[in-house]
Amino acid sequence: MNSEQLLKIGDVTTLLGVTTQTLRNWTNSGYMDVIIGKDGHRRFRRSEVERLMELKGREGSYYHPF
Repeated sequence: MNSEQLLKIGDVTTLLGVTTQTLRNWTNSGYMDVIIGKDGHRRFRRSEVERLMELKGREGSYYHPF
């Protein structure tokens, strides 16, 4: 069983500095992995979020991962 921490969409938007709609667009386009729980809520792997945070740090204030 994978014990990696999963984050809620609100936490991820705060960490990445993007809107929930932007995050939904990224996941709908396949740019970011998402886990949809039985409750229908989106969860994100911490490692995926950290990867995007690292990219954002390199790119500056305007950020689009792809």
